[in-house]
Amino acid sequence: MRWAMDTRQLEYFAAVADELHFGQAAARMHVSQPALSQQVRALERRLGAQLLERTTRSVRLTPLGRAVHEHVRELLEQREQALDHIDRLVSGRAGRLRIGFVPSAAFDLLPQIIAPFGRSHPHVELHLREMPTMDQLRKLAADELDIGLVRDIQEAPAVRLIPLVTEPLLLACPKDHPAAAHRRVRLSTLSGDRFVVLPTGVAPAMYAVVEKLTRAADVNLESALVALAFPTTLGLVASGLGVAIVPAAVRTNHPPGLAYRPIADPGAVSHLAAAVPDRHHDPLVEQLLHTAQAVTKWTPGTPTR
Repeated sequence: MRWAMDTRQLEYFAAVADELHFGQAAARMHVSQPALSQQVRALERRLGAQLLERTTRSVRLTPLGRAVHEHVRELLEQREQALDHIDRLVSGRAGRLRIGFVPSAAFDLLPQIIAPFGRSHPHVELHLREMPTMDQLRKLAADELDIGLVRDIQEAPAVRLIPLVTEPLLLACPKDHPAAAHRRVRLSTLSGDRFVVLPTGVAPAMYAVVEKLTRAADVNLESALVALAFPTTLGLVASGLGVAIVPAAVRTNHPPGLAYRPIADPGAVSHLAAAVPDRHHDPLVEQLLHTAQAVTKWTPGTPTR
């Protein structure tokens, strides 16, 4: 039959085994020498074996005591490691974060957030998943993501949105396109151009912004080419197959033959936000949000930039 473990008795025995002196062990454990000696004897009785050889002048470990000491020391070390890990989990210094992000965030915002957070939280596992905004919102509500970086969403059920960045939309066009000769472009000058767009099934909010801008400029999207991701969009534009309206963050991707120009039309902006389950209790999520807000210089009560 396994004997019931008294951790404090194991700690007292380990101290005596380390010091081989009851007085020094008692001082180390901040207890009286008689109390420590009594607890070690209680441990020996519970085990039914002698762990220490005592004389008036010395204390020695029995062969069994040496073997037990090794296991006790390992057990106590594991306990300390476990307690330290629990402390890191509770304080938000360790654990796991499942982070979703729209593809355009990977060009700029995501690395800016992850780099400092990773340095300050080296024990946190980061699971990064690129996915459209609507997929992130569904997974956040289903507790399959902890935090997401989403685009152009004003509200969503069971999700709290924290605005981070308002960035301009740019026109991506071939370098030899007439629009590339201008510092700013009005979309009404592109009525004869074919546009390259992301499909509504992949980026419904982004498509809605583009559709609203082009409709106001009397530009028709019926003949638009559809690309599933921004790198594909930019590749098609650089090849001369059309023009595209893209968030400013993607300009870090600059294929040969491509030009970016600011759009002069009002409302040519896109909004990036962090999204979290509205009733989460994870300190890691709050710390990642704090990092994101520090990176974007946004604080509650101030407008997004």
